[in-house]
Amino acid sequence: MPSKCALDADPMTLETPSKRMQIMASGIAGTKTGSMLLSNEHYHSSNSLVKPVLEHPPLLPQPNWNLLNAIDHAGGDAETEHLQSLGYACAQIEVQDKMLERAYATMMLQDFYLHKLNQALYKKEEKKGEKTDKQKKSFC
Repeated sequence: MPSKCALDADPMTLETPSKRMQIMASGIAGTKTGSMLLSNEHYHSSNSLVKPVLEHPPLLPQPNWNLLNAIDHAGGDAETEHLQSLGYACAQIEVQDKMLERAYATMMLQDFYLHKLNQALYKKEEKKGEKTDKQKKSFC
């Protein structure tokens, strides 16, 4: 498996934050909720906030962290145990990364939703301000 931090990586294929945002926004726009959040249409109170993704990590085999302190570098069974423990640690890190990715995606949807609500509230306040200005002019 190639390393993610290879020195000979093509800069055009590297994932930058802006590329990830563009990919995510295009993916969001393809969904029913996401397309509504990215559109310029007015927002209504009937639309609801995306519920957060609260997950607990699945039960995975725990790595033997005591192997980090082992001075013995003997091969055979010890090496197999080290590799197995390292595999467990990698699996746990991968699961945690996926959970974080889903949580961040949910937070982004919630952020889009809150921006839409702010826009709707601002428009309502503008309309209300225009009405009070008209009423003030009619009294004068």
